[in-house]
Amino acid sequence: MQMSSRNPPITRLLRALSWIEVFVLAGASVLLLVLPSEARAQWPWPLTPFNAMFMGVIYASALIAVANMARVGRWAPARPVLVFIFTFTLVVFVVSLLYVNRFDFQKWLTWAWFALYFILPVNSAYHLWLYRKRPPAEAAPVASTWRIVLLAMSAALGAYGLGLLLAPALFGGFWPWALDAFHGQLYSATFLAGAAGLYAVSRVAARVERETVALAQVSFSAFAILGLILVDASVHRVDWSLPGTWLWIGALGWGVIVGAAMLMSARRMSVAR
Repeated sequence: MQMSSRNPPITRLLRALSWIEVFVLAGASVLLLVLPSEARAQWPWPLTPFNAMFMGVIYASALIAVANMARVGRWAPARPVLVFIFTFTLVVFVVSLLYVNRFDFQKWLTWAWFALYFILPVNSAYHLWLYRKRPPAEAAPVASTWRIVLLAMSAALGAYGLGLLLAPALFGGFWPWALDAFHGQLYSATFLAGAAGLYAVSRVAARVERETVALAQVSFSAFAILGLILVDASVHRVDWSLPGTWLWIGALGWGVIVGAAMLMSARRMSVAR
């Protein structure tokens, strides 16, 4: 899509850090999804096969959004992606501090983890403040039906993420694998960030912003379902007769459907001139 002057470039600092984040996310995704045994040996804390898979899925879906921001290098799609990054990294950093005893500080990845999760929320917060008066770029009003859908999904993800953060045993009890409090609260960042990203594009949004958010949602939901199936094919620990397992799959499946519909809608929309 041809970018106009109404979609100004992001700062060189933000774009440079975005490219660094792209390489980190790509490396973490490959390590966790393709080389899970090596990942569990090097990771800052002990990982089960399912948790290694889910962490890899989170990073792979985030990679899509951050890579698009780094590639385009302009306010759209940076606007919702910055909100996503700030929410996700801040929650992860706080949870990591609360469970600092779980980390192995003999591993260099532990130090890299805390350095990155300190720098990234600070950087995104600075740029959100810097751009606080900048209006959405090349944005078109979101149709009323889609506005309702996006706000409803944002509210649902936000409520679930908050529940997982405050009461991980209760809100993570139906997951297909045993979810301890640390991982439950860590994963709350994904749902809270997803809620923030959907809210950011719920009223007005450029086509590239809606595409970026939709692609991240589809990839996260689809990869999580596929990852569950593939990991369980090796370890055989999922009880497929439990309603909770199918509730988890159904919720993610709904995310795939809505995300795919949002993507198709975004590609048909006319960009406001």
